[in-house]
Amino acid sequence: MAEDEEYFAYLKSLQQVQLPRWADLPQFDLYMDQVVQYVNELLAPLDLGELTATMVNNYVKKRRDHAADQEKVQPGAGRQHFDHRHPEVCLLAG
Repeated sequence: MAEDEEYFAYLKSLQQVQLPRWADLPQFDLYMDQVVQYVNELLAPLDLGELTATMVNNYVKKRRDHAADQEKVQPGAGRQHFDHRHPEVCLLAG
């Protein structure tokens, strides 16, 4: 029975999460600390632990390395400044 209670508590926490639609994401540039704070605030009800800047950097690096295999990487691609059009922001937020 304890597993059932834990499961229902988890379902209740899922219902509390309000993930934004694409149009509701911030329509201005964000810095790393702002992205991390925003995502952590959205996902706090899930109690999954906090997202860190290192996690985001690793994801972006992996994605950038993959893009480099397919086409030339643009200068400045390694900056820690996120434009609202970056798919990383969408992925992290939802």
